[in-house]
Amino acid sequence: MNHQELVDWLFQNGGPAIRYRTATELLPSSDGVDIAKLREELLQSQLVKTWLERFTPGRGIKSLHGNKSTTLENVMGKLTDLGCRKGMAEFDQQTSPFRRWLQDNAERLPIDVHDNASRVWIAVFLARAGYTDEPAVGKVLRNRLETIYDFARQGIYNIYVNPADYPRMPRNFQSKPLVNPALTRVDNNCLPSIYDIIGLAAYLPKCGTEDDREKADTIINYILNDRYQRLAPGYGVLRTEDGRYYAIGWSVNLPGYFGAPSDDTSPHQVTPETKGAFVQRLVLVGQFPAARGHPWFVNGLQHLQGFQTEQGTYLFPRPYLQEKNNGYWVNGACMGLEEDRKTKLAIELESTFWMVMLQSLASAQ
Repeated sequence: MNHQELVDWLFQNGGPAIRYRTATELLPSSDGVDIAKLREELLQSQLVKTWLERFTPGRGIKSLHGNKSTTLENVMGKLTDLGCRKGMAEFDQQTSPFRRWLQDNAERLPIDVHDNASRVWIAVFLARAGYTDEPAVGKVLRNRLETIYDFARQGIYNIYVNPADYPRMPRNFQSKPLVNPALTRVDNNCLPSIYDIIGLAAYLPKCGTEDDREKADTIINYILNDRYQRLAPGYGVLRTEDGRYYAIGWSVNLPGYFGAPSDDTSPHQVTPETKGAFVQRLVLVGQFPAARGHPWFVNGLQHLQGFQTEQGTYLFPRPYLQEKNNGYWVNGACMGLEEDRKTKLAIELESTFWMVMLQSLASAQ
């Protein structure tokens, strides 16, 4: 099958999420397609209803960040993967409290590291959901763009300091490297995170200038450097101005970077723990032009091409498309798009959808 035939096959055979996203993101024209009907089918699907119900007060969102299916990041990540966007009344209603909170808090100085991270998490997933025109979202993400760009353009990869120079480091952190505190100040954390990449990938195509996009490519080139990819996964330990220590995380590690994804002897290979993130990271980072010509992206696409079926669709190994009861969406723990995932056809549809998305990115200018 060629690209258009794969798109047609997805639209004809997919469930509500794949049909809706295919119609709105992959079909060259929506002429003759009843988008309103597809949207209604999506919102009435049991999968979307289940995740929307997790917003319900007393039953739903318990925190912003974590590996539970009731944290904002996982609920929003999953719902946006399923196709939920700004303008869907049920979705707008559920996101309204978080939009109001960000509007009220985006301008003030952050209280601590958690307060600052909360703004980023909320802004990132609101942008991903299409709320890019809200000033508070733009305020947070533009600040992250400028902060990370100013650091990335310097090409600094020696980000660690001697822990002995900083007393009272907890014993359970002493096996991990200590990040230079100058790089992780509450009001100026310079290190790019996977959340930053998600947010900028959603925000810049709609609201960014050419200068913004060039800055983003500078950040992506910094991340794609092998010196960055050799940093400790998750960076290490953060020390705040008041002497407290925290595990810092969510660096932009790229599974398969140093070798073929199937090469179990290479560093950063696709392991059972990272297989779920492999396809997702290709889709996320591949939205930036600087990434699409890089060997990591090209080789990753070539690796996935090896899972093409005889009829021309794709069937990835199930570990590449994980769906866990609890797990971080940002690590690829919630990649399912079909309601009944026990069938081979469901995995074939999901594999083909993600592959067509990647092929679309690869052919973009």
